[in-house]
Amino acid sequence: MAASTLEERLPLITKSRRTEAELKASSLNGPLPRLLGGGPESAFTPEGRMRNSYHTLLMGSPEDPDKNIVVTVRLVSYAEDEPPRIQTDAFLDLYEKVPEKLAKNAIPGPVTINCIIQTSNYCFEDGIPNGDEKATITLKSNVINNSKDLGKAFLRADSDLFKKLRDRVPAGTIAPVTLTLDWNKSEDPSQPYIEVVRINSLNW
Repeated sequence: MAASTLEERLPLITKSRRTEAELKASSLNGPLPRLLGGGPESAFTPEGRMRNSYHTLLMGSPEDPDKNIVVTVRLVSYAEDEPPRIQTDAFLDLYEKVPEKLAKNAIPGPVTINCIIQTSNYCFEDGIPNGDEKATITLKSNVINNSKDLGKAFLRADSDLFKKLRDRVPAGTIAPVTLTLDWNKSEDPSQPYIEVVRINSLNW
């Protein structure tokens, strides 16, 4: 966090699905707000030589220095003697609020996002076509239960995609997954909505 350029951070972060140009244009290529505190959320049994854990960081807000934000990060190491690295895409997707930008039409879809989600078998939102047949995926800002919502996505409640997500994230729980989201403008062009179109990973 103390580094101030992308070049300084490259040894401290994982490989990214973003292009070099996108990384250079990201928040990682410049000073980040000061780190105010943090702590571990969970650690997982090593898979072979790989070790990973989730941590919550309290940071100054990039938009308003008088406010703070909470960001969940994943630390990964691929060997027992290797220092952990921050998972790049998960950090940027949450820190730069990519789900919120998609919801505001600030970026085009489809977009692959490392996100933290809650699931619901139902849709209570107005303006969603055939809402009685839809399930809701709420995108959260971090793993804390009362964390801010960054947006909502929808899909058929009887779809295999939702069944997989519900098995991974039962109602009332929160978990990290990687999804591809896009605007559905074909079901009812007058009522577009964000749809889950792919599960990339049931984890980060």
